[in-house]
Amino acid sequence: MQAISIVSLDMFQTLVSIDSCRYSLWQEIMGETLSDDEAERCWSVTSRHVLHQYHELMQESDFVPLSHVFTRAFTFIFAELDIDADPVRGADIFIRQHGMAQPFSDTSAFLDHVALHYKVCVVTDSDEEMLSDRLRGLGKFDRIFSSGSLGAYKTDRQNRLFRAVLTHFGVPPERILHIGDSHADVIGANRAGIKTCWLNRAGNHWSHDVLPDYSVSSLGDLMRIL
Repeated sequence: MQAISIVSLDMFQTLVSIDSCRYSLWQEIMGETLSDDEAERCWSVTSRHVLHQYHELMQESDFVPLSHVFTRAFTFIFAELDIDADPVRGADIFIRQHGMAQPFSDTSAFLDHVALHYKVCVVTDSDEEMLSDRLRGLGKFDRIFSSGSLGAYKTDRQNRLFRAVLTHFGVPPERILHIGDSHADVIGANRAGIKTCWLNRAGNHWSHDVLPDYSVSSLGDLMRIL
């Protein structure tokens, strides 16, 4: 992969695990310590509704901040769990917890490795408030491109997020490799002519027409390819 000069990375569920926040999220929401079973049940409902609302968001033509999407999700989450709580507060806690997400076990070694050989950036579908100083300092990032700062998501029809990456670095798209865990990472980057790598930690089946150039189960596997 000698033609690659820029490594572009998704943040959440690629470099850091949102699942690592499932206990602290619900303990903060409830104001009490929950059992493992209770926290897992609440997290399962949370993940389902947040993902559903996120996929619904991808169908909308106008940009909607994730804070609004999470508020809508927590309306359904609290209703299903029969919890009398403010969805806006739930969304605020969820956003803050993103900034506390823990890196995956292979993240540090991977970032150290790529920083020696490539320029590195982050491209993330997230509000700016979700990117804490700790997350920004995870690696030697040349720049972080967030949907919140640019008013566009990875699947934006005008491809503003990935076009911003191309403009910033001023290199042909085929010299950039974007790595992420979602179909939005592959579809958005591919639309811009950028090479793609699907990070499939869970061993899922790829069900979209646009195929990634590479598929790996860990950043360690990708480090060996790079």
